[in-house]
Amino acid sequence: MSALYVALISFACVFSGALLGLFLRSRLPQHHLSKASEDTVKIVAGLMATLSALVLGLLIASAKNSFDSVNNGLKGSLAKVIVIDHLLVEFGPETAALRKQLKLQTEAQYQGLLSAGSASLAQPPTLGDFLRGLQALQPQDDRQRALVERIQSLSGEIRQAHWLVLEQSDDSVPAVFLVVIVCWLTMMFLSFGLFSPSNPITLSALFIAALSVATAILLMEEMYRPLDGLISIPYAPLREAMALLGR
Repeated sequence: MSALYVALISFACVFSGALLGLFLRSRLPQHHLSKASEDTVKIVAGLMATLSALVLGLLIASAKNSFDSVNNGLKGSLAKVIVIDHLLVEFGPETAALRKQLKLQTEAQYQGLLSAGSASLAQPPTLGDFLRGLQALQPQDDRQRALVERIQSLSGEIRQAHWLVLEQSDDSVPAVFLVVIVCWLTMMFLSFGLFSPSNPITLSALFIAALSVATAILLMEEMYRPLDGLISIPYAPLREAMALLGR
């Protein structure tokens, strides 16, 4: 389910709770709406508000950490590709064809990321041809052998980082957490409507509050989709880094 649908459903549930509270206010006997009852409901609503804010804050923080992990993973992988390119230059001019192949494969991988998002991560980085070309190199001394070993090590780290990014880009809010917090918010807004006068100002305030809660849930869901959502990782630094390859 898309983040927008989740946010819309959350908004519908929360605002419906407020409307139900307004409806019950006009139907309940007056003694149910006494000052003592209002004070008790306010205490319970405050407790639910605290719990909801705590859980929602933790979920948003977790979503932000997931977003940053994917972003840093992609940048780190591309930085290692640039290091590999520099190591090939240090190896010698015989690596010119290998550097060109590395540039083409990296550009294809990241162009796929720009166009297809997380779907492009379903396959590992296409470094197989590059590694076979690397194995064909004939190191002439210990320095060149050390360079080849370093390049092979970095290539393995890139593949490992790819799978970590793939796993993290598929993260999502646990359904149980989302259902529980929406239920808490709905009951809280029901209590708001229960002791609020039914007028345009009250309805507007409840509408804006419900919309704010739904927006927070939308932001949280979007940050769990860093490659495909409305809030995606910045691709400009990746493009700038790719421009350094082959120079």
